[in-house]
Amino acid sequence: DAESSIEAYKTACAERNQQLTLANGRLALEARMSARQREEKVASNDQEKAEAAVEALLRTAANLSLANETPETAAASLQTWQQERKARQAADAVAQSEWQQLRALLRDGGSTEDRETKIRALEDHAAELNPSGIGPAIPADSDPLVLLHDARQLAVNRGSQASTAEGSGSQFASGMPSVSEAEVALEAAKQELVEVRALESVLDRTMVFLKAAEEQVQRNIAPVLKGLVEPRLGRVTGGRYAQITVDPATLEVNVVDSVGAPRAASSLSHGTAEQIYLLLRVALAEHFGKSGESAPLLMDDVTVQSDRVRTTAILQVLHDLSTIHQIVLFTQEDDVLEWAKVNLRGPNDEWKILV
Repeated sequence: DAESSIEAYKTACAERNQQLTLANGRLALEARMSARQREEKVASNDQEKAEAAVEALLRTAANLSLANETPETAAASLQTWQQERKARQAADAVAQSEWQQLRALLRDGGSTEDRETKIRALEDHAAELNPSGIGPAIPADSDPLVLLHDARQLAVNRGSQASTAEGSGSQFASGMPSVSEAEVALEAAKQELVEVRALESVLDRTMVFLKAAEEQVQRNIAPVLKGLVEPRLGRVTGGRYAQITVDPATLEVNVVDSVGAPRAASSLSHGTAEQIYLLLRVALAEHFGKSGESAPLLMDDVTVQSDRVRTTAILQVLHDLSTIHQIVLFTQEDDVLEWAKVNLRGPNDEWKILV
């Protein structure tokens, strides 16, 4: 009656509206998923940069033979090394100044006693400086010229070592971010991590809802497919299979043979499986078509995997369906052409040879 029809129409409208809402929600979820993937990539890049910086820190400490068990230990060792290097450079400068004074004394002349007195004073002062690591102890009876030559060579060596160490330190420092920049980046990464985890929670809940909706749809469509396929299955398979079962959880199709044994459609011969899948596609087109409308069915070489007997059976089933649906079949098989010449004689039947 009219009221029942109106209620049915309202129910159908509500169902379609729900399906439309779910479909629109999917686009938003996909966009958020893409954003999440981009954020994860940025976080991964930041992590790689931080790891590279730590690796450079440890490598520099190892090159200088410093403690590098952990990044913190390596950083502390490098700071101590820099302080010690500055102290050695200052001591080297003092030593060079002392040796310059010694050279001036040797050039200035004066009595031998005066020069020896000043040389001994300078040697005593140099011996006091030696514990800091400037060079070896100076014997009291050493030749001043030899001492001067050794001091020059030591100064050159120390300067070379200082330049190398300074270059290594500058190279390391240029690759390290400042503490303030690192702290800002860390806080930003923590905030991004919180947002990503929140988005992950939303997506996980959404996947649960979508999974439940998918299971509901499969439970509803499984008996529909069974009801539409079974009446045609026996005709297509020559009576070998007359019943099917459709798993609501996976929509996996099994057939029941003549002795009642179930067999998965995917384990059958290629030709039989293709015939069953053809009937399933027709059933899906009939089920998902608009109410009151019959969708046209376009097919291409659907009998290529069938022998002559089953080809004839499939064509007869499709011919029966043509009273409800417009069916357009393309084929290259001569058997199909001969069948069409004999059987397509009705007012709504038509066949053509396309070259």
